[in-house]
Amino acid sequence: MSVPLGNVNGRNLVIASVGTSTEPASNYQESNAEPIERTNGGDLLPGDMWYNSITNVLSIFTSTGWISVTKNTDDLEMRVNDLENQVYAIEQRLDSAGL
Repeated sequence: MSVPLGNVNGRNLVIASVGTSTEPASNYQESNAEPIERTNGGDLLPGDMWYNSITNVLSIFTSTGWISVTKNTDDLEMRVNDLENQVYAIEQRLDSAGL
């Protein structure tokens, strides 16, 4: 089974094998107020994400509460672009190694 991830720098990224995990998947919420539970009514878990639609700040829930990981959407876009560049560089190294 393969799962397409999308196109990065003109290259299609695909997960070639997908397994199962006993770890709960993170939950994403967008609102103007700090969530106190998951969208399904369950407890918040470390790794859950919340995007504040008023301040444009992305936060991740930890065992001690919410921490901001971006100052604003421009910062988030910059981080995504940096990550895409890193993925591209790794792909280039793999290609040159014949992998």
